[in-house]
Amino acid sequence: MFRALLLVLIFLFVFSYWLFYGVRILDSKDTNYQGIVQYAVSLVDALLFIHYLAIVLLELRQLQPMFTVKVVRSTDGESRYYSLGHLSIQRAALVVLENYYRDFTIYNPSLLMASKSRAAKHMAGLKVYNVDGPGNNAAGQSRAMIAAAARRRDSSHNELYYEEADHDRRVKKRRARLVVAVEEAFTHIKRLQAEEQQKAPGEAMDPREAAQTIFPSMARALQKYLRTTRQQHYHSMESILQHLAFCITNNMTPKVTLPSAESCRKCVCPGNNAAGQSRAMIAAAARRRDSSHNELYYEEADHDRRVKKRRARLVVAVEEAFTHIKRLQAEEQQKAPGEAMDPREAAQTIFPSMARALQKYLRTTRQQHYHSMESILQHLAFCITNNMMPKDFLQRYINPGPTLQYDRDRWFSKQWTLVSEEAVTRGLRDGVVFVLKCLDFSLVINVKKIPFIKLSEEFIDPKSHKFVLRLQSETSV
Repeated sequence: MFRALLLVLIFLFVFSYWLFYGVRILDSKDTNYQGIVQYAVSLVDALLFIHYLAIVLLELRQLQPMFTVKVVRSTDGESRYYSLGHLSIQRAALVVLENYYRDFTIYNPSLLMASKSRAAKHMAGLKVYNVDGPGNNAAGQSRAMIAAAARRRDSSHNELYYEEADHDRRVKKRRARLVVAVEEAFTHIKRLQAEEQQKAPGEAMDPREAAQTIFPSMARALQKYLRTTRQQHYHSMESILQHLAFCITNNMTPKVTLPSAESCRKCVCPGNNAAGQSRAMIAAAARRRDSSHNELYYEEADHDRRVKKRRARLVVAVEEAFTHIKRLQAEEQQKAPGEAMDPREAAQTIFPSMARALQKYLRTTRQQHYHSMESILQHLAFCITNNMMPKDFLQRYINPGPTLQYDRDRWFSKQWTLVSEEAVTRGLRDGVVFVLKCLDFSLVINVKKIPFIKLSEEFIDPKSHKFVLRLQSETSV
């Protein structure tokens, strides 16, 4: 709208100037060359004014947030939300990329290998289920009872501890079942798509039909997980089918499906003969008892245990190394006061004592290919120079930071491709979906309009809050 207004304004200015030029100069046959030049200069000034006015209006227009965009990485499901103003799709894509390198953790393909191996191992092990869908004296006595109860050992904190531990165990176990069910369902739908391509090359399977085909195999696990986490009233069966079809359309991995997993009730999915055959295959596979969810549960528990153990070893090794370097610095100060130990030399001195623990931890957490020995030594020297604590040194490895934290050659993508059904010069609007693709993964951006909130002010008389409390019939407050 702003662009159309500016174009109309430019047209009116140019048309009016040419009209006055024809009437005042051509008809009157003015021979004053200076007047003609001055008239042309005034037109240029007017057009420059419109140009600067357009820049100000367009910049101010995009400052007010009007849309919220959800950015999802297609491989691991990591997502962020950003607020944007009135921008074109290509400008919004540029803003998303700038925020991606700042906010998203670095893409680690090594973390996806375990789920792929499980999916290949249990390719046909799909499950399908049909889901149905007081006075002063009393106060004194109560205080005496409380004091007497305090003398006894109270195990209520133990009950709360074990209750929370049992709830966490059940959540992890049901989440493991859900992860396995979704991975197997996605593996099955990929196999169906490959078969469809072989039968009729160039024809793609309908995403809605594919979602209805694989939904029953994950319905029971999803329903149990949502009940355990008390989320079932936030999600409907229609919303899960829409999200599932969206993930299949954009070729996302199962991990992207899980964060927005929806609850399900009794489901009757219409489809063609191929869908019926696929459901029969799923039902046949479901008759076999599959313990893959138990394998995933114990695998994750064992991985967490190993990560905690190696993290503890790393923390102890780094603390001992920093204590040793402080002792060396104190000795250097006593021998030659005023001379400081070289940070690079100090880092090389203490690095061997923590190298093995750090290497094991990085291998366990699959981060070893993002940290070279040179980068670790530089970070260690930086921490020693600025007199940082061991925890400051460990933060980079224990809590992976944004993409920009790592070396540029390990994360920078030379080419991004913008894929959009709408013209990229058009502005954002509610429901627009576009994709940014690079070599290893893609970012799926979903645009939603921020609702307009209208606040109204209402005056309440302060005297309306007064009341009278009568403790006895003859005394009032």
